[in-house]
Amino acid sequence: MVPHRAAEAVKSSGSPRNPSGAGEANASSSGSPSSGPSWYYALIRDRLYAAWDQPLHLAAQNLVAKVQIFVAKDGRISKPVLLGSSGNEEFDRTALAAADQVETVGEARPSDVPETVTVTFRMVR
Repeated sequence: MVPHRAAEAVKSSGSPRNPSGAGEANASSSGSPSSGPSWYYALIRDRLYAAWDQPLHLAAQNLVAKVQIFVAKDGRISKPVLLGSSGNEEFDRTALAAADQVETVGEARPSDVPETVTVTFRMVR
């Protein structure tokens, strides 16, 4: 089986260290603004997913890293910070690099989406 990559966007719920109450992007959302903010989280995840140069040789390790980003009103992405290490320096570096590489979500941030968003990079076999 060929490994693939996945990233989930999760809205911040106040403290980045407190994940309780955080909403998760729904990959099957319709993508329309009427479906709530999940379409925007999915868009963020997709942008970072496309930029992520996943270290495929680490696929068997099922690694997970959490990166917090700042999303400006106009959709620009900045200030990536590693919130949760995978325990593997190379994997963490590739997740941060993806967040650094993406300059914009491509859409303005909806008012019901907070400025800080946590993205989970998950290595899937």
